[in-house]
Amino acid sequence: MTPLALASTDASCAPNQVAAELTPVDIIVGRGSGPSQHAGNIRFREITQARKVEYTATDCSGVKHEIALQILKEIQQCNGRFLCS
Repeated sequence: MTPLALASTDASCAPNQVAAELTPVDIIVGRGSGPSQHAGNIRFREITQARKVEYTATDCSGVKHEIALQILKEIQQCNGRFLCS
């Protein structure tokens, strides 16, 4: 398996540093069956799906931003990281 890099804080997938080890709570940023089958990605989809109705029900960008931050915080509280493949 190729090493994974921690995703940068901007929208690009430019690596900040190489991740030592992939954990089940990490989210792999990428396409294909590899990332989509990873436990962290499955959990991330479950979390975002649970907030989808609330997110789409508002037109307020501030509320949408807050929902996204809450999702990010939930991932980070479990020591989850966003990794580029």
